[in-house]
Amino acid sequence: MDHADPSSSVHLRTRPCESHRMTAPLGRLTPLSHASSTSSRLERGSHGVLSHPVEHYYRCDPHVLRELLSHERPTDPTARRVRDILVSLIGGNPYTGRPRKGVIGVPPDAWARAIRLRTAGTPRSALELVQTTGPAPVSSVQIDASQGWNPFMTMWRGSTALLAGDLPEAEAHLDRARMWRVPREVSALQREACSWSVLLQAFFGDPSDALTEIQVLDDLPRTESWVESDVAAARYLAGEALRESPRFDRGSAEPIARWSLRETWPFLFWLQSRSAVRRGAATELDIVIDSTARAGWPGAESRQGIAGSALPLVGALSAALRGDAKKAREQLSRADSRSDFTTWVSAGLLLDIGDQDAASEAAARLLDRSCSLRRIRITANAVLAAVALERRDASAAEEHLGELRLLARPLSSTEITRLPAAVRAALEEHRDKGAPAEIGPRFTRADRELLQMLESGLSRGQIAANLYISINTVKTRLRLLYRKLNVGNAADAVVAAHRRGLL
Repeated sequence: MDHADPSSSVHLRTRPCESHRMTAPLGRLTPLSHASSTSSRLERGSHGVLSHPVEHYYRCDPHVLRELLSHERPTDPTARRVRDILVSLIGGNPYTGRPRKGVIGVPPDAWARAIRLRTAGTPRSALELVQTTGPAPVSSVQIDASQGWNPFMTMWRGSTALLAGDLPEAEAHLDRARMWRVPREVSALQREACSWSVLLQAFFGDPSDALTEIQVLDDLPRTESWVESDVAAARYLAGEALRESPRFDRGSAEPIARWSLRETWPFLFWLQSRSAVRRGAATELDIVIDSTARAGWPGAESRQGIAGSALPLVGALSAALRGDAKKAREQLSRADSRSDFTTWVSAGLLLDIGDQDAASEAAARLLDRSCSLRRIRITANAVLAAVALERRDASAAEEHLGELRLLARPLSSTEITRLPAAVRAALEEHRDKGAPAEIGPRFTRADRELLQMLESGLSRGQIAANLYISINTVKTRLRLLYRKLNVGNAADAVVAAHRRGLL
């Protein structure tokens, strides 16, 4: 079973100021110069905090912001005052600290602790703290009346869940975050939510959906926020993960600063490791592991989430390449067992070292999590099919082979080559017999919402106004929707949607 995609240095086509390319190994990236957090600058920013806290969150100097939110009490008196205002306003009422009516409630102290936990590289602890202190976010599209706090908290939970390795939670929250109609003052929030969705789909989901998200991200207006460097880093990482897609263009590039990878470094580490894994270069893989371990990235030693599992999992792959099954299992035991990322990698690895029972258990756990992410489901069903074929359980084998054939989009040649040999042969045999494919595109909630607006007769401009997005984003989404339905205009799209039962 192949656990990683091939990697090489590629160029990522973006707008001129967004284009980035990684030019140094993960352990040797040059950090940004630290911006000074003077009292006068914080004092000037206090008015912005009072008038619109979420907007100020995205406009604040990132190093000042990190200092304000990552410590119990800043030593500078002005910093302490602004930090208290920011935390209180974001968390609830500025005077009582209680959540405002109609706002997702997270007490200020809990919010500040969650920020510190995530910053320290323990996202699961941060996620659990926030989940136990506030109700679940809304599940339908609606206009935001919380100055951006509700969609921000939804996005923050989704991105924290991704870092914690809770992939179904991440998918649900990030999907909801992108459906909020946010004020223009916090448009940076939309770009951040979209960039996290790009990462999720590129590494764990459907490459086609990831490419769609990238197109949407490119259509969203750029902001003056610090988040743009994070968006560029996410776009680069997604581009590397998707580099085999013929639809993805590449262009000029610049280095990415270390600070922009403070939370997403495990994705880069995975990209740097996969080439050595596919080529069976265990020595080269060990060099990458050692370089990353010495870099001192946040969360690398936490044994929580994706960051705490990255080094042990790649270490297990290295041990498996050397044929040391005992050491591979030992390394797996050091990873976060509650992380779906750990379970995903473990399923294929355990199959490769001959532990079919443990591999089946891991794959079944992935399916039980009700995760709809494409790559996760491919791995889980492929492992279960391989075990069933080995055990000559025809019924179970056909069940999981059928799931692979019924994916929303046919398996690409690249995806097929990564499957276990027995599964690959069974699928090719099925195809050679001319069996019906029984496949079709997957339609998201956003697709259905767009179809409902088309059925209502709304123009592109009206759709853009209703969704608080640009007309170019509407055009992109319509073009992709028409491609899924195999139609050329709105009227035909509505007819086709009724035939498919989408309306």
